[in-house]
Amino acid sequence: DIAQLTLTTEGGYTVDGNEGFRFENGARLKVTAYDGALYLTCGPVTMKMKDSFTLARHGNAGGLYLEGSPRGLLYMGDLEISLKNGKLMTILVINLEDYLYGVVPYEMSDSFPLEALKAQAVAARTFALKMRQSGGARGYDVTDTTADQVYMGYDAGNANAILACQQTRGVVGLYN
Repeated sequence: DIAQLTLTTEGGYTVDGNEGFRFENGARLKVTAYDGALYLTCGPVTMKMKDSFTLARHGNAGGLYLEGSPRGLLYMGDLEISLKNGKLMTILVINLEDYLYGVVPYEMSDSFPLEALKAQAVAARTFALKMRQSGGARGYDVTDTTADQVYMGYDAGNANAILACQQTRGVVGLYN
């Protein structure tokens, strides 16, 4: 729970998919919870928003850089933002395969052997899908901590982990 979030877009984003409310690549945005309301600031303009809105990514490229996040990594996907008990509640809605790029190199090191990283990719994918089936009451599938799986965003420098995810794309563990 935070009161303010500053982020920068990589690629185009809109508010709730509305093309008339579009932010281009490199837009610096600030979302603030103040006095029971959400405010969105871009440059000199601050707008009072609804109790919730989504910063929706256009296409499959790009993402958001969250100021103050570990390592300044890219968070690919849409960001749902809502007001909860006077604070910001944020949920990243991300493609499963993109999500794995931010999990595998942090659950294991990118320097591990490729076959070990592939096994981690399959295990992480399987866990995420299992949580998606059972996590409805929380309003989200997984957290970004060791309570579920460590997720820290995308870093193109994690070439081995990315390759492991790509080479196991769609592969999950099943029982019975």
